Amino acid sequence: MKIKVLAGALVASAALTGCASIFAGGPAKIDITSTPGDAAVTITNADGAVVFNGTTPTTAELARSRGFFSAERYTVTIEKPGVGSETVQLSSTANGWTFGNLLLGGIIGIVIDGTTGAIFAYTPKDIDVTLGQSASLDVKSMDMLSDEERETLVPIS
Repeated sequence: MKIKVLAGALVASAALTGCASIFAGGPAKIDITSTPGDAAVTITNADGAVVFNGTTPTTAELARSRGFFSAERYTVTIEKPGVGSETVQLSSTANGWTFGNLLLGGIIGIVIDGTTGAIFAYTPKDIDVTLGQSASLDVKSMDMLSDEERETLVPIS
């Protein structure tokens, strides 16, 4: 009798839980590193609210959704004074475990994953930036400029 009750409880819990919630539930964990290290990390959500502050290397734990079946969007800014800054956009993708609901959890699993946000995963999973890489600069003297380039110049007072 106890085995039947235990087996029934296991089947019921599997049927009432989404695959992504089981295998990848909870907040998304994003590892952030930089060269050089000890750079400030600021993460804002789609509303512009700061949701994380830290220093590289770090791991940010971020909510997977804004609400029912709505992915959150994040902007990650990594900066070090005197060296430079980089900005990375985190984009959401469908979590592969969600497709397990088609086989095991059915519509109930999909609804649970959509409610908990487990239906979403973020890319990139890890962020590694090199700060201070400057763009090339092409320097010309006035006599090397074409007439078109001279027309675009603005005097500095």
